[in-house]
Amino acid sequence: MTTINNLTIEQMREIVEGAPDEASFYQNTGDQVGYILDGGGIYWWWNSQDNSWNKDYSDVRTMRSLKDLRTAIAEHDTTDIGTEIDSFLDAFKSPELTDDRKEELTQDWKGMSGGVAFSLIERHADNWKEIDYMMNQWLEANKEAERHG
Repeated sequence: MTTINNLTIEQMREIVEGAPDEASFYQNTGDQVGYILDGGGIYWWWNSQDNSWNKDYSDVRTMRSLKDLRTAIAEHDTTDIGTEIDSFLDAFKSPELTDDRKEELTQDWKGMSGGVAFSLIERHADNWKEIDYMMNQWLEANKEAERHG
């Protein structure tokens, strides 16, 4: 989730949409948002009562950039959530099974009960890919045994 100064994307949109075109900064004064114009080192406060700029003596350190909010909104809006989720899930992907690892996981599954197979799978498989491989091996061996048995 995109946040700046503990603002949600919705709060950022409200601040940017409410800003006068000339405003460079905003200040969150608790119950309202104030807008500031940078006049080359002289700051002007937007008076929404009469739609005018008044000289401001605010502490520059409490001013926040509207440009930063616009950038965060644009980045949020162009993020492909599917790609973001895929990237997140990639971190949890199991490694590819090598032939050597497959050989280590191979059992004589034919005729083995599901309970014994489960016990072996639980003991030897290190990830979901290995569990899947072993379960399918057991299933195929016992389908074949059922057809011929």
